[in-house]
Amino acid sequence: VCPALLKRVDIQASKTFDVLSKLERAGSENFLSDYSILKRKYLNQNMELYLLVENAVKECGYGSVKPVVFLYSDKDYCADCISEGKILDSVRDECPGVRVFAFPFDLGMPVVDLIKARASALSVPAVIYNGEKLEGLSGKDSIKDFVGCA
Repeated sequence: VCPALLKRVDIQASKTFDVLSKLERAGSENFLSDYSILKRKYLNQNMELYLLVENAVKECGYGSVKPVVFLYSDKDYCADCISEGKILDSVRDECPGVRVFAFPFDLGMPVVDLIKARASALSVPAVIYNGEKLEGLSGKDSIKDFVGCA
C-alpha cells in the first residue's frame, strides 16, 4: 500500500501545483470568473494532497514530512494572517520536511471544519501540527520549536 500511496502523493502534489500556477496567472490577469473557479479547485486539490500526506505519515512512516496546517481568514482582511503566511514560508524554507497547507478558516469547508474542531482552533491565524495549535501571530522561532525544527 505504501509505495502506491507515496506515488499518489507525488501525483497529487504535481496536480496541486499545476492548479496553483493557473490560479496565480488568472489572478494577475484579472479573470475574476476563472479566478474563483480555480481558487475552489486549488483548495480542493490542496485538501486532497494534505489528506494523502497525513495518511502517508500515519500509515507508512513518512516521518520526514511534517504537514502543517495554516488557517487564515478568506472573508475578512487579516494583517496577522498575511504576516503569518510569510513567516511560515520562511519556516518551510529553513526546515526540511515541513509542508504548509493553507486553508481558509471561514469558507465552511467540511474537512477544514473538522481540522478546526479537532485542534479547538477558534481564531486566525492558526497553525496546527499533530493536532496541536498555535493561535494568533506567532514568530518564526516559536513555530520552528512547535514543529520540532530547531
